[in-house]
Amino acid sequence: MTHFWLTQAWRLFNYPDTLFARLFKAKYYRDVSLLGARSQKYQSYGWSSILVGLELLKKGIRFNVGSDEDIRVFQDNWIPTDSPRPENGLLESPLLVSDLIALDKDQIIWHYTKNGQYLVKTWYYLTRKLEDPDNNLIQPPHGDPFLKQKIWNLPIFPKLRHFLWRVLSKALGTSERLIRRDIPVDPTCQRCGLADETINHHFFEFPVSHIAWRLSKIPISCLLQPSQDLEDNIKTLLDFQSATGLTEYQRLHPFWLMWRLWKSRNNLIFKKKIPNPAMDVSLAMAEVNEWLKSHQVQGSTSSPN
Repeated sequence: MTHFWLTQAWRLFNYPDTLFARLFKAKYYRDVSLLGARSQKYQSYGWSSILVGLELLKKGIRFNVGSDEDIRVFQDNWIPTDSPRPENGLLESPLLVSDLIALDKDQIIWHYTKNGQYLVKTWYYLTRKLEDPDNNLIQPPHGDPFLKQKIWNLPIFPKLRHFLWRVLSKALGTSERLIRRDIPVDPTCQRCGLADETINHHFFEFPVSHIAWRLSKIPISCLLQPSQDLEDNIKTLLDFQSATGLTEYQRLHPFWLMWRLWKSRNNLIFKKKIPNPAMDVSLAMAEVNEWLKSHQVQGSTSSPN
């Protein structure tokens, strides 16, 4: 949930005139800027959580240097290294960057995107880097950035795009991924007992998933003989979007079905509900049709017979 509170802190910072921001400022940081806000004796859970996000926000923003007399040379993040930092020197020095150079108006920007705007997908990279600050060669999350860009451009629910990004980034809590985070669990798939529960196994190799893909009648032949590489299988689904002669329903159905397969898996593990691939397919079909209807997509909005 840290990324959620980081997002709220970013919104307070960038949209100070909203009712949300004005209420918090009036109550918790009336006489200082958001970056100078501190804990209060009697504060809400929401503000306590935003302060956690604010501390992470401070580590990911930097000043885009200009001419205002705002940036302190030895205290504020203005040098665009990874991670952004102040100049090395005496912390008590009053020296300002404007004493050294003069350009345009100063700005505070998010260091980890090209346009300076905070994006949730950069949160994971920053938190990983903070866990290992001495490793300057830390790698970003798993997954081809080109494929991730395709995911962000899909005409589907934002929560579904985020879910698919997590799939490609190997950020789902399967047994294999939990073990990599030093959580002592049995790596074996709790549903079939035939292999380790990897993300690829869950969506493409697990027998019940095979049944669901067959019942869906999605015209992607390789789904019946999927690759052992997760990225290859996701690439196939994304490439399928540009295939000719398909309805919008056929293009989008695979992503809703993946969502349903994941919910079915969690229902088994946490609620002991037996997977029903026919029900998963039926629910995915209904959700795709509802999405298409609500967005008035031209062409066929009904499932194939």
